[in-house]
Amino acid sequence: MPKPKKKTTSASDDMAINLTPMIDCTFQLIIFFIIASQSASQMLAKLTLPKLVESQAIPEKEIRSPDRVIVNVQSAEASDEREYAVPLPGQASRYVINGQKFKVGDIASLEKLLTDRRKAWEAAGKQGEFYVEIRADHRVAYSQVAPIMEAAAEAGVVKMRIDAEVARN
Repeated sequence: MPKPKKKTTSASDDMAINLTPMIDCTFQLIIFFIIASQSASQMLAKLTLPKLVESQAIPEKEIRSPDRVIVNVQSAEASDEREYAVPLPGQASRYVINGQKFKVGDIASLEKLLTDRRKAWEAAGKQGEFYVEIRADHRVAYSQVAPIMEAAAEAGVVKMRIDAEVARN
């Protein structure tokens, strides 16, 4: 009886994997998803959105509330009409109340205006609480806002709201 030969593996006898069916399947899936996405996008409703021509913000004159006074503190850096040759950091250029401009630190005028507005509100017999809203940006130092708070306290206003615009990066 002849002796069986041992099978030896060599580099030429390596197994080969046929990738053709897998590639065919992959291409068929790609084609399916392309066709499905095109038909899904055709089924979407076509919307025409209106384009805004002008600002939709309500002017301050129309929303003026009788129970509050809004004091805008404009910083010297943000102001177009600079009162300083070189704006100082944290320095306010003016206070603006309903378009009326006040010099920074003019407590007497602020106090008179706030007292008149508070008395007019009380005379009208309105419900709620009269308050002062102070608006400033991040560049204004507290020392520039403190006079408004003092004037409001002297005018008998016990409630204040302070809004600050933060820095945008």
